[in-house]
Amino acid sequence: MRDYWLSKLFFDLQQPALAAEFKANRDSVLARYSLSPEVQDAIRENNAPFLAERTKPETAPAGIAGGEPGACGELIIDGKPVNPKSQHHIGPGGTVLIRTPAGGGYGPSERRDKKRSAADRAEGYVSE
Repeated sequence: MRDYWLSKLFFDLQQPALAAEFKANRDSVLARYSLSPEVQDAIRENNAPFLAERTKPETAPAGIAGGEPGACGELIIDGKPVNPKSQHHIGPGGTVLIRTPAGGGYGPSERRDKKRSAADRAEGYVSE
């Protein structure tokens, strides 16, 4: 499995102690993982490409029994929607938000209790 050690590094960096050590001395942390020199150099230079190939911005899940379709997937980098089928470089401090497609509705919305519909809209569960 070619990407195992890179995935393991990213998983391990979720631990606050290792993240702090990584910020203080990247080389000592990188030495514990079997990464190619090219990958190590990219990490040292904060040149980590990002590709969200499984996000489908063009396909919303269908509703059933007359329900409306759900929301489409979306990839947002540094607050801006981007093409999830392209490779993007994330700089230090950059943010990535992946919105996965949300499920479609069940039944026609006009048959639903108006108070419950209003409450769901207020909570951000549904949109019009």
